Amino acid sequence: DKNVVVVGNACTATQIIAEIAPKVKSLTQFARGKQWYIPKPPNLANYPRIQWMTENIPSIHTFIRNFIFFATEYYFAAMYAEKGKEVRKARMEESANHMKNLAPAKYHDALIPDFEIFAKRRVYDDEYLKSLNSEKVDLVAERPARITSTSVVKQDGTEVAADVIIFAIGFDTTTNKFTEHFHSNGLSIREYWRRSNMGAYLGTALAPFPNLFLLGTASPNTASGHNSVLFTAECTANYIIRLAGPIIRAKKGSVRVTEGAEREYQ
Repeated sequence: DKNVVVVGNACTATQIIAEIAPKVKSLTQFARGKQWYIPKPPNLANYPRIQWMTENIPSIHTFIRNFIFFATEYYFAAMYAEKGKEVRKARMEESANHMKNLAPAKYHDALIPDFEIFAKRRVYDDEYLKSLNSEKVDLVAERPARITSTSVVKQDGTEVAADVIIFAIGFDTTTNKFTEHFHSNGLSIREYWRRSNMGAYLGTALAPFPNLFLLGTASPNTASGHNSVLFTAECTANYIIRLAGPIIRAKKGSVRVTEGAEREYQ
C-alpha cells in the first residue's frame, strides 16, 4: 500500500508494473521513449494435448523446437531495408492495434512509436497495457526532472509522491564480472572494449586474448532480437569445441583471432 514510481518502459518495467499495479496505493510510470509492444505468444507447455504429445511421441520435442525456431526466424525478413518493408508494415499495424485495443485512448500517442518496428528490441506485453486502465496507474511520457526525499518531480514542477522508486532503465553490458579478465599485458576486456568498438569475432573471440572464448548472452551481437539465443549459443559452443578441442587434448598451444579478422567481422 505505497506510492510507487517506476522509471522505464521496456521489458523489466512492464513486467514489474503488471505485477504490482493491483497491490499499490498509486503507481506513476515515467517513460521518455516508446516501445513496440506485441502480444505475448501462448506457452505451448500449458496445453494438455501438447503435454500428452511430449510424453508419448518420440522426437516431438525436436519437432516443436524446430517449429518455434522457423516461426520466429520468419521475422528476420523484416530486417531487410527494402525487402522487409511489407513485413515491418504488417507487424507495426498489428502492434499498434494491440496497444489501441488494450490501453486507454489518452495514452495512445504516448505509447505508439514514431519509428519503425525492429529498430530496437520489441517488448512482449503480458498484462502491462491492461494495467494502464487502472485508476491507480498514471503514465507520464517524459523523463523525471529531479528527485526529492519524498517525491519525483515532473518537467513542469509537479511533484509525484514516491515511497518507492524503481529504476528499470537498462544496464551497462561492460561492467559484468567477466570483463575484468586480464591479458598477460594487463589489458582487461572492459578496457579493450572501452578503447575499441564493443565486439568480438563471431561474437566469441577477442584479438588480444588467446584461448579466451565468450559464450551466450555475454557475447556482443549474439542476441538476434527475433529468435532464441539458444541457437546462437549452440553455434558458438560448436565453434569453441573445434578450436579449443585440439589444444586441450594436446595440453599445449594457443589460438587467437587476428585484429584484422575481428575488425572485418564487425
